[in-house]
Amino acid sequence: AVSVNFIGALNRAGARYLLRLEASAILAAVCDFCLRPFNHTIEFTVSEVFEKHVSQDGDVWLFSGDMIDISEALRVNLLLNFPLSFICSTGCKGLCLKCGQNLNEKDCGCRPEPDPRFELLRNLRR
Repeated sequence: AVSVNFIGALNRAGARYLLRLEASAILAAVCDFCLRPFNHTIEFTVSEVFEKHVSQDGDVWLFSGDMIDISEALRVNLLLNFPLSFICSTGCKGLCLKCGQNLNEKDCGCRPEPDPRFELLRNLRR
């Protein structure tokens, strides 16, 4: 689920219309580390150009009639501002790789086994 709020203006500049918005979106996300659901807020700026006729400039949105639908421009800008991963907090400990316990809730007591791929690097320190 996504909730988007924005404030801004659509101004005419000759044959073009300039859209400028300050937007924020609240996303229902799942933490990539601990798999716990949480709300994530994204704040972003939208700056787009709309016009009725095909232009030499490829960075414009086309529209027809008397109405300009900004929803697709808003959706694209939201997607461009998505984080690469969703993490509930900077201190999230994630899940135990052995037993799956959420380490933010309690320590499971499992001892992490060293990754054998790093064994050669461990020997270099000696």
